[in-house]
Amino acid sequence: AVLVSLGMTASLATPAFAAQPVKADKDETVYIILNSDGSIQSQTVTEWLHADGSLQGVADHTTLDNIQNLKGTLAPRTENGVTYWDTDASDLWYQGSTDATPPVTAAITYTLDGKEMTAEEMAGKSGHVVITIKLTNNDPHTCTVQGKQRTIYTPFATVAAIDLPSDRFTGVKAEHGTVQTDSTNQLACFLAMPGMRESFGEALSGKLQELEDLMLDTLVVEADTTDFEAPSM
Repeated sequence: AVLVSLGMTASLATPAFAAQPVKADKDETVYIILNSDGSIQSQTVTEWLHADGSLQGVADHTTLDNIQNLKGTLAPRTENGVTYWDTDASDLWYQGSTDATPPVTAAITYTLDGKEMTAEEMAGKSGHVVITIKLTNNDPHTCTVQGKQRTIYTPFATVAAIDLPSDRFTGVKAEHGTVQTDSTNQLACFLAMPGMRESFGEALSGKLQELEDLMLDTLVVEADTTDFEAPSM
């Protein structure tokens, strides 16, 4: 089966707490390799630990497996389920793998001339193609706002890029996105923040309505094809 890859960026500022006053900030990016229907094949997580002083003694409560230092040979030390990096440096980058549910997941569907098919069934066919990517934010929280309970989602910036080769696809359209092209490729690009529309609800009025193009839960790409092949994403 043709594999589809989708990169999701989750920018966090989660403290990695240790005995005071040692603490650090953690920025996390999740990269997900998807099958053509959006199901997860694998995911890799990169972490950046930063402290104003030394990272010595910082307790990193990571759940990642197969941890690798990306910019050095220093190996982590695990004690009572907590990861430590015995270094005087103030910055450290590492990556690992996980089978946990990622912050954002995707479900991808395809239609050819209005008929829903799988990417494999459409291979080699001609017609009008609609690719729909439905994003789900998997980090909801129930909060009380002005006396009412509401579902508020953690904001994750999700970047999606769909590569549609010019020799297979024409007339590419990306509502709420942008299409960039050169002589051989057409790239439909989106910046989405799934769950945010539900979080804000009726508060999206006035000037805030201008943010609706970013608060996307569904991405749609249309094109005509003479020889369909599932695009990389």
